[in-house]
Amino acid sequence: MNAALQQFSEQLRALAGTAVNARPLLCAGNPLTCTVALIGANPATKTPFWPFWNDDSGMDRQAWIKAYLATEGKFRRSRAAIERLLPQVKARVIELNAFAAQSKRLNELANSKRTNEVVTFVLNQIKPPVIVCAGKTALAAVQSLPLCWEPVLIEAPHFIYWGHEQTTQLAHRINQQSAAQ
Repeated sequence: MNAALQQFSEQLRALAGTAVNARPLLCAGNPLTCTVALIGANPATKTPFWPFWNDDSGMDRQAWIKAYLATEGKFRRSRAAIERLLPQVKARVIELNAFAAQSKRLNELANSKRTNEVVTFVLNQIKPPVIVCAGKTALAAVQSLPLCWEPVLIEAPHFIYWGHEQTTQLAHRINQQSAAQ
């Protein structure tokens, strides 16, 4: 039994709720061991989070990806960019969003759902030395958060603008910053 992860899970449930369309985070295994955070605006996919979460071991990312592909048929542009990036990053990465509530497009997300309690909680729990903000919304959100440490912020364009070369360059920057920490 992982007491720290269980406590984290309880607090995450209290903040994010158990709604099917909420996705508070995405990582492989225990989020508390991640050292790089990749922040987007909000999740566009309806692939649920909680069926792939385990209070003792964390997130089953592979099963989540399999469910995503079963629903979507293929990776959307943002997910495709992330999936190109992650194998190139040497550190453990957690994916978060400025807003945990799902909507197909950010402009369709109700103002009442534009809360950042989840991202604030998760970041302050794991304190990743490197945070990558994908897009202006993510950057503005992270810059406004009450963080209890000083991470290195890497500003990147929104995921949909990441070409193969940009993704490789971003991975290189992340790896350099991670090694320097």
